[in-house]
Amino acid sequence: MKLHDKFRPQLALLSSRLADPRRFLQILAGHRQVSNTTTLARQAIERIDGQSHYASTDLPAAPDARWIKP
Repeated sequence: MKLHDKFRPQLALLSSRLADPRRFLQILAGHRQVSNTTTLARQAIERIDGQSHYASTDLPAAPDARWIKP
């Protein structure tokens, strides 16, 4: 899935922040049911070297603590 050109600046910024040395947890939030945030996150993760973990938090029921573990 390719992002529309209007998202290129956000993809560049997110990729840059993910490539920085880790000091903080990175959280990306967006509207539900649109898929732009999911696509942006996955494309940014593909661009970086190193470990990453993607988890969606908009499930119908509250998950247990396992969702946050890679």
